[in-house]
Amino acid sequence: LTHTQLSLYFESQLDPAGLAYNIPGAFRLPGGVDPQRLEAAFRRLIAAEPLLRTAIVFTPQGLRQKVAERAEFSLPYLDSASFEEAEAAFIKPFDLSAPPLLRAALWQEPSGGTILFIDMHHIISDGISTPVYLDRLDRFYRGESLKAPELRYMDYAYWLDRQPEKREALDYWRRRLLPAAEGLDLPPEGRPNAFDYQGARYAFGLDEPTSRACQEYCDRRGLTPYMFFMAVYGLLLAKASGSGDFIVGTPVSGRTRRELMDMPGAFMHPLPFRLTPARELSLAQWLEQVKADVLDMINYQGCSIADLTAMVAEAGGRSGQAEANQPLYRVMFHYRPLSPSSFTLEGKPLEFLPLEARRAKLDLNLEAGKEDGRFCFWLEYALSLFDEPTIALYSRSFKTLAAEILRDDSQKIGQVSAASPEDRLLLIEKPNRVRMPYENRCLDQLFDDMAQILPNHAAIRWRGEALSYRELRLRSDALAAHLLDSGARPGDIIALTHKRTPDIITALLGILKAGCAYMPLLTSFPANRLSYMLEN
Repeated sequence: LTHTQLSLYFESQLDPAGLAYNIPGAFRLPGGVDPQRLEAAFRRLIAAEPLLRTAIVFTPQGLRQKVAERAEFSLPYLDSASFEEAEAAFIKPFDLSAPPLLRAALWQEPSGGTILFIDMHHIISDGISTPVYLDRLDRFYRGESLKAPELRYMDYAYWLDRQPEKREALDYWRRRLLPAAEGLDLPPEGRPNAFDYQGARYAFGLDEPTSRACQEYCDRRGLTPYMFFMAVYGLLLAKASGSGDFIVGTPVSGRTRRELMDMPGAFMHPLPFRLTPARELSLAQWLEQVKADVLDMINYQGCSIADLTAMVAEAGGRSGQAEANQPLYRVMFHYRPLSPSSFTLEGKPLEFLPLEARRAKLDLNLEAGKEDGRFCFWLEYALSLFDEPTIALYSRSFKTLAAEILRDDSQKIGQVSAASPEDRLLLIEKPNRVRMPYENRCLDQLFDDMAQILPNHAAIRWRGEALSYRELRLRSDALAAHLLDSGARPGDIIALTHKRTPDIITALLGILKAGCAYMPLLTSFPANRLSYMLEN
C-alpha cells in the first residue's frame, strides 16, 4: 500500500460508522438511459480496472493489496419513497477485504426521472480519479473499447515503496513546521474526550458580481482561487480563534509525473499548511505570503503526513497541544479540481445532486469550487463542537473578509473586522447601546443601519415601485451634501414641501443627516399661515 492508502485504512477504522472515507455522489440521468447497458458498462469498468477489484488484506508481511480475478456487481433499484430515504439506504460501510470497493444503484423519482447513486471508498479513488472513472464508464456505455494502460496504481505503489528518502523535502518541512505552531483554540469552550465523527454540512456562496471581482483580483495579482480563498480561510480562523500561528490541512494532487495524470487511485494526500497571519501585515502582503508558501508546498509534496507528524513529535511535540501524538491539524481546506456539472453520459450532461454530509473527518473542513460563474463553499463541521448558527456566522465572516480584500487590500490584518455589518450591529453595537426606554439612535441612523444589514430590501413601496435601503441611503446622503454645500448649517430649520411620493422620505432623511430640522408645509395652507411659519 502507498502511504496515502495506509493512512486512509487506519483512519477509516477509527470511525465507528465506517462512513468517513466513503465518496458518494448522485446524478440525475438524462432521458433514454438504458439500465441494462449501464450495468454492463459498470461491469466492464470493474473488469478493466484492477484497482476496482482490489481487496485490502493482512499478510505475514503486513497490509497488502490483493487483486481478484473478478468481482460481482449489480445495479439494483432502491425501493424508497424519497430521495433522502434512498440516500440513507444506499450509503453503507465498505468491507475493504471484499471487492469491488465501488457500488451503484438507481432510484426512480415520483416525477419519473432516474437517479444514479455511486459510492467508492477513498482508498481506491480521489477527487481527480472520479472524473477518470466516469469518463471510462461513459465510453463503455457507448460500446467503445479502451486500450489497457501500460501502468497501473499497483505499479506506482511498488515504485514508490522503493524510492530513497527525500532529504531535501524533509529539510524543507522541518524548516516549515519547527518550532511547532501554536494551534487553534476552536471552539473556545473546549472539546469532548472522544471525536465521534458525527457531522453536517453548511453551503454558502458568493454572488456573481463578487465572484467576478474575486476572479479579476486573482488575475491581476497572479493568484489562483485556491490561494485567494486559503488566505481568506486563514484570516477567518485567526479572527475566530485569536491565534496567529496554526496549521490547516490541505490535499495535494500527488501526481507529480505526466504518466500519473490520468491514472485512477488514491494519489491525493493531505499536507500541513502553516499560516501566520501577523496583525501588522497588509492584506496584500498576506496574500503574497500565502502564494509563496503554496508554491513551495507544491514543490515539496512528496512527503507523507505520517512522516511529517512523526518528525514534529520527535522534535518535542507541539506548543499549545496537550500530547505529542495529537494530529498536526484539525481543520482543512481544499478546492474542487473539477465541477461535477462537467460529467456526461453518451454526450448528455449528468445533473449532479449534492448529498447531505452526516460525517465529519475533522473539526472543520472547507471545500471551495466554482459553479455557473459563482464561487461556492461547503463547510463540513463536527456536531460535537459546533452548531449551525455558529457555522452560519463563520460563513458570513468569510464573505465579509473576502469583500474587505477586494475593497482595500492595503488594510492591516489587525484592523480588519470579520463581522458582517449585520453581525456587527446585532452582536456588538446593539448590546452596547442604552435602550431605556428607547434605543438612543437618530431616525436617519436607524435607516442607515438597515442599509448595511439589508441593502437590497425594499425600504419604501409606492404604486407598484420599490426603493431599497441602499438607494434611499445614497439619495439622502446626496441631498444632505447638497444642503451643506448650499449654506445650510447644523441646527437650521429647513422648510419641506413635496407631493406624497418616496422623495418626501428622502428629503426628510437628507435634512436630518445635514444636522438640520425639517418643517413640513402644505401648499393648501392659507398664504398668511405659510408666511407666518416661514418668518417665525
